[in-house]
Amino acid sequence: GIALLFVLLSLLYARSIGRALDRLTARVERYAAGEGNTELPVDRRDEIGRLSRSLARMQDRIDARVRDLETARADAEASDRARRDMLANMSHEVRTPLNAILGMSADLDTTALSEADQQKLGIVQRSAERLRGLVDDLLLHARIGEGRLRVEPAAVDVRTLIMDIAQAHLPVARAKGVALLTRLDDLPPTCLIDPLRLHQIVDN
Repeated sequence: GIALLFVLLSLLYARSIGRALDRLTARVERYAAGEGNTELPVDRRDEIGRLSRSLARMQDRIDARVRDLETARADAEASDRARRDMLANMSHEVRTPLNAILGMSADLDTTALSEADQQKLGIVQRSAERLRGLVDDLLLHARIGEGRLRVEPAAVDVRTLIMDIAQAHLPVARAKGVALLTRLDDLPPTCLIDPLRLHQIVDN
């Protein structure tokens, strides 16, 4: 009789442990599926309780790491936004005096200038154009970071555009003793293309 009672108690205990393990497994699976912290039977005084307490500590560590990662990501996104805003603001601030330089130099009466002065004026204009191109690059990077990059096609005289770029690089080439040669194949009078993007491609 005692042996039978022992067997029955063992079966009941095993069944209790089995049900507890099933519940514990279901809760862990819900946690793994992203349902957040789940209540674990940490108050039990048996193997299930010890396992539950270990799992609870693991959950706490995982949750802490997730919070740290979310905070780091938010800080990185805020820093990236601040960097893009700074680039955009700086670019706009630099464009204003550059446009003024280009406008005033274009309005000068070049007929009253000597040939040497006209060449110097041309260098100033090309340098200002080059700086404006660099500013446009800064704005471009800011827009790429914001997902606002747009392609704006227009009818462009590609030959004239390329010759202008070559002319802008001519003073640097001369200073380095480099012969700058431009050879263009037959091109249509105009092409439908984004002039800024084409300028950046050829210029680089």
